[in-house]
Amino acid sequence: MSWFRIQQLLVQPDLEVDAPGWAPIVFAGGAFIVVALVLILMWKKLRQSEQWRGEQEPPDDYENR
Repeated sequence: MSWFRIQQLLVQPDLEVDAPGWAPIVFAGGAFIVVALVLILMWKKLRQSEQWRGEQEPPDDYENR
């Protein structure tokens, strides 16, 4: 392969960006909202699980001894 051909392959073409400039900001905002919702739902589920486990455990009989 000649040096000229290699240079042609390595040259970055001038691409026109057809996406608006605010698109990455909206994408990042949406990703932040999704992550926040997942964390909130996970936190609520953990609290619900702790309450359920607290109701399921039998009372300690250490006081009656």
